[in-house]
Amino acid sequence: MHGTRQQPIRVASSSVVEVRASALVCPSCGIGTYRIEDHVASGPGLRRVDVHCRYCSRPRALWFRLVPPSEPN
Repeated sequence: MHGTRQQPIRVASSSVVEVRASALVCPSCGIGTYRIEDHVASGPGLRRVDVHCRYCSRPRALWFRLVPPSEPN
């Protein structure tokens, strides 16, 4: 599943982590978006965002990997 620790969502900067997390739709209900509860650095380039669905209230931890954009050749 996308957004797990094994398959984190790739982002270019930590400044977009919460924006991306709050825009995702809950896979449990398919309706609600997420409310951010906590944002934790869990290692070099790895972020965990604890969220709750605004519709069904189901909690979830989303994982993100910081991957800087490639420099032009």
